Amino acid sequence: MNVIFDIDGTITKETEFMLKYAPRYLRKKFNTEFRVVHPNGYDVSEVFGVGEFLTQLGYGREDVEEKTKKINSGFWNKNFIKYMFYPIKSDARKIVNDLKEKDCKITFASLRGKRTKENETYKDTFIRTKVVPFLTKMQLRINHIAYDDVILVEDNMEKINIAREKAAKIIFDDNVQVLENVDESMIPVCIKEPHNELVQFKNDNVIRIALEYEEVFQLMKKKKLIKRTNSYMSNLKNLTIYQKLGTEIMYRIVRNIGKGFVLKKYNPFIIGEENLPKEKGADVFIGNHRNIKDPLITIVSLKNPTHFAALKRMFEYHENMFGTVGKNMGTLVTTLFVKSIGALPIARSTDTDYVMTNLQTFKYVDEYLENKSAFAIYPEGTLNRNPEKDGNILPLKSDYAFKIAEDGKGIVRPVAIVWVPDEISIENRVFIAYLKPIYTENMKATEISKVWNESMNNAIDAINQMIEELRNVTDYSSVEKVKTKRFNEIKKQ
Repeated sequence: MNVIFDIDGTITKETEFMLKYAPRYLRKKFNTEFRVVHPNGYDVSEVFGVGEFLTQLGYGREDVEEKTKKINSGFWNKNFIKYMFYPIKSDARKIVNDLKEKDCKITFASLRGKRTKENETYKDTFIRTKVVPFLTKMQLRINHIAYDDVILVEDNMEKINIAREKAAKIIFDDNVQVLENVDESMIPVCIKEPHNELVQFKNDNVIRIALEYEEVFQLMKKKKLIKRTNSYMSNLKNLTIYQKLGTEIMYRIVRNIGKGFVLKKYNPFIIGEENLPKEKGADVFIGNHRNIKDPLITIVSLKNPTHFAALKRMFEYHENMFGTVGKNMGTLVTTLFVKSIGALPIARSTDTDYVMTNLQTFKYVDEYLENKSAFAIYPEGTLNRNPEKDGNILPLKSDYAFKIAEDGKGIVRPVAIVWVPDEISIENRVFIAYLKPIYTENMKATEISKVWNESMNNAIDAINQMIEELRNVTDYSSVEKVKTKRFNEIKKQ
């Protein structure tokens, strides 16, 4: 069965994006504040009453029409890249991918191929026919949406003809003209948006629904376009990235199985347990990175499932968390481990598709935080093997770790970890400190990073001092005295 999906306003939050960014664009354009005048308008100029504003300034009808067209196209030209990375509708991926799994042929047909200028330059044509299609496919890929074809058309009639050529059974769109004129053999589905809310369709076959999973599939079943499936299994298959529920259950299983081994072998000395979250929430654990086993030590002390960032090569049987080189049982176990606990791949610049991989990962992180799931990352991007020479924390590879939490989107929880040198014979082989959380409301990434760095450096310095004092201590009571003294200092960080 062939299914046609529009993109803008159908699977994307076009209206929400416009309401968020258009006032700023118009303010810069006209040096005045614009507010919503027509909430059921279709484009920027209509929604914000730009035509009325220009008329009041003395422009004639033809000039107003020309200028409002330029305003509309200018807004999207300026903000198109930003729009590509804006969150799509929450159920869009689940709906499209489930239909694809049910052997539907998915075609995206969008007016993004429409000419924005009457007389296009070579550059305009190149952007419209090459750049925009590339960005559109990238947007679908970033959002992990499966499809068979993407076609960008110049007008609505062309979209209708594509639906005919594909012999589509059903078409999802928010555009009134398209839905009014599809063939009787097709089921036209109007995705509810403010601009079509008040429209009285002449085509009695048009069905209005929101793009919500249950509503879409109830319709598909009612029209006998798909077979009924076990709803429980269907819901399981359509959980967010990496089958969130399954990986969080696996996290708990792996943690409980491995906890005894880690505690016995490394006996981590844990500081600041009172700073750990009592309930699941949008927590971002950001730590320094000294040893490939840092995640194991952290997992042992974090009861709530936490999705760790891990090198992309760990997902491809190319990295061994046990320290040995080459493909062996250790690399197989590493790959199974990171996949099973819902880790997320971080690619280095030497990896193929590293930009796309990282964009996808941080898109997933946003979803995890929205769903009150924790995320952990080591922003140094590599092991700090020589902290005496290179400092407590290496220059960070990226500020993404802090951007994902800014403006209250997540609580940053600094994690300081220091391994004890082999020559110091105490029972604790590693010290890990959970420092005071950073509540990020009204804070930007640079400010969060600064607070994190200061807190981490102070804690690591205090841990190093503790370890140095323990270097020559032999009796148990003296060791405990040193720990107690420094323990309280670190807890203040």
